[in-house]
Amino acid sequence: MRIPKLLLAVIIIALAYFVLKIPSGHHLIPASVIRIYMFFITVGVLLVMTFSEESAQALSAPIVSLLGDPAKKVLRTIVFIIVPLFFGYLTYNNVKPSFEAPVELRTVHPAPPSSVKMFGKSFNLLTLESPVRKDTANFAANVKAGGELYFKNCFYCHGDKLDGRGHYAHGFNPLPANFQDVGTITQLQESYVFWRAATGGPGLPKEATPWLSAMPIWQNFVTEDELWKIILFLYDYTGHVPRVMKEEGKKEAMAPAVKPGDVGFMAVAYAEEKGAAAGPKQIYEKRCAWCHGWEGAGDGPAAEFLNPRPRDFTSGVYKYKTSPFDQPVPSDEDVLRTIKEGLPGTSMPGWTDLLSESDMKGLVTYLKTFSGIEKEKVATQVDTGKQVSSSDESIKKGKDLFIDRCSECHGEAGRGDAIKALKTDWGDRVWPRNLTKSWTLRRGSDPKEIFTRISTGISGTPMPSFADPENKKKLSEEERWHVVNYVKSVQKEAKEGEAVVKGIKIEGEVPTDPADPKWDAAEATTFPLVPNIIAKERFFIPTIDDITLKAFYNDKEMAFLIEWDDRTKSIPGDSKAAELAEGEMNEDAVAVQLPVTVPEGLEKPYFGHGDGSHPVNIWRWGSGTTAQPEKISLLDAKGIGQVAPREGESNLTGKGVYDKGRWRVVIKRSLQTGDKEKDLQFEPGRFVPISFATWDGSNGEKGSKHELTTWYWVFLKPPTGSNVFVTPVIVMLLVFGGELLLAKQVRKK
Repeated sequence: MRIPKLLLAVIIIALAYFVLKIPSGHHLIPASVIRIYMFFITVGVLLVMTFSEESAQALSAPIVSLLGDPAKKVLRTIVFIIVPLFFGYLTYNNVKPSFEAPVELRTVHPAPPSSVKMFGKSFNLLTLESPVRKDTANFAANVKAGGELYFKNCFYCHGDKLDGRGHYAHGFNPLPANFQDVGTITQLQESYVFWRAATGGPGLPKEATPWLSAMPIWQNFVTEDELWKIILFLYDYTGHVPRVMKEEGKKEAMAPAVKPGDVGFMAVAYAEEKGAAAGPKQIYEKRCAWCHGWEGAGDGPAAEFLNPRPRDFTSGVYKYKTSPFDQPVPSDEDVLRTIKEGLPGTSMPGWTDLLSESDMKGLVTYLKTFSGIEKEKVATQVDTGKQVSSSDESIKKGKDLFIDRCSECHGEAGRGDAIKALKTDWGDRVWPRNLTKSWTLRRGSDPKEIFTRISTGISGTPMPSFADPENKKKLSEEERWHVVNYVKSVQKEAKEGEAVVKGIKIEGEVPTDPADPKWDAAEATTFPLVPNIIAKERFFIPTIDDITLKAFYNDKEMAFLIEWDDRTKSIPGDSKAAELAEGEMNEDAVAVQLPVTVPEGLEKPYFGHGDGSHPVNIWRWGSGTTAQPEKISLLDAKGIGQVAPREGESNLTGKGVYDKGRWRVVIKRSLQTGDKEKDLQFEPGRFVPISFATWDGSNGEKGSKHELTTWYWVFLKPPTGSNVFVTPVIVMLLVFGGELLLAKQVRKK
């Protein structure tokens, strides 16, 4: 069937709009950017469809007919009403106060300086070459050394697969670089990569938004030689060749001949050089050994920085399986699934994008050889029986059973607020799963998956099987389904992806009590938290993964309600709290960071405590100790290590409440203060950069050992003015008048 050109144009433009509206991961394309894209898409479609006189007439014929044909008077009237309303609606959306974050444009690969000082000396970037690439005699050893350094320092953000999707990458915007993409290091000289890594985010020029980049200044953490080895590993692992200035330089940029005994990428290259596909051993050494160790003992270079630690394959213990509780060996399908899908909330990624089905099946067999169980087969799987439908009655039964059998570890509300310290069979501290966060369940939140975990337990951890007759808290099949229905009832879905804390104006006093029911009317925004792996002292074992904000303001004051899940109430001096602490006991705390001056344009202070020319205010609330109550402090910061408490009184107030594994803290301040040189002045209708940090005292967190965010925005939405309604009406009248004039001209012709 031939589609009329006008209808085809409308379909293409509509499809383009819906594609742009689909979120990518947690990220949405801002509406202002979509409008720009749609303008060019519309112009492009019209240019293509009016390429010839014939096609232009075919496109315009239905419009001309509608405007001029007396027989289409009714349809014309309907269209003449709908079109102005449509443009009035678009105008209204553009002029009304909106929480949409400002668009931040940045140069991805900014022009480097010709010379720069790094590692205490000057480098000419135009002539700088990698010294370790020329060391062909030790090439494979340097690649391995670079890999070990990468997995100790870089893969938390750039990923196990070097794809920019490390287990903390979701907490940064912009996302870390994807080295697998041909648009990154393939397009760059090694000297450029060396400069970018050595100087980090603060070393970027203004057009590349250094205040947003979370890239650490690596010359503060590694030596010059170590950084070159990391860069060598990046190119060789991905199979890319660094960009060279001259054609004859390409040969020198290629890896030298490989040989038996090489590891990682070089081992795979050796197998391919011999005309054979890489075997599971070579694949394991390239993809898996960096975490799981060369002999499978879970002791790879990255292992000491990971929580949970990588699996020790020599033990033969696999946590997530579908074989019954009395069969410790998993099925091949269980292990294959982990390799394919990865484990959410850990550093283990899914490998389907880089490995074939046969490669992954080969790995399954190879992994089992570490413990000698490759010949053992699983005969049965967990029988999920007859699923009990969720209902109020089932959920109530499940809640009673959950509180009786599960709350000792998972807490009454399922947030993992255990009443005792837990360890794995390997002696590692383990925190109970926060069951309210469905996205953190390692095998997903499908009811049958939860039933399987309850039935099999999690091997090597304190999570027992509740199908085991020897378990005094054993649950029947039906009881397990009731517990599943209760767990599903308390789960929530991830809300990350927004960028603006939404401040709503209210009449009367802003609420200062975290339990005030007024807060129920505020709109919540949730941001991901990541540990401080950017500045010394780096921190790798966080327990808090997100933070939720609500905001109210009136003519004089504004208040934030800050909420986050914390498995322990950390009050130094409390003996019960000390029993749950991991090492040193500190107070729980939260901090809000704001620039002293709202930046002109989009330039912000560096998110790590600002700098000398861009100072920041920090509002810090602490839970206190048994000797001192909770406290709110105002701090001034001019860079990392340059943070000082403000002397004298401030107009900040703070109050916190801990309940069933969740902190709720209200911080209040006046919109305006008497010191514009030191304090941020809030104004409705203006976007203000904002970032956050949290400390879990029972996890040994204090000082730079904490979780944080990069910059987001807070916006106090101003009251709706008359222009919001008047302007759309004017636009509708103009469009309607234009329709009448156009119809008159068509009838004349």
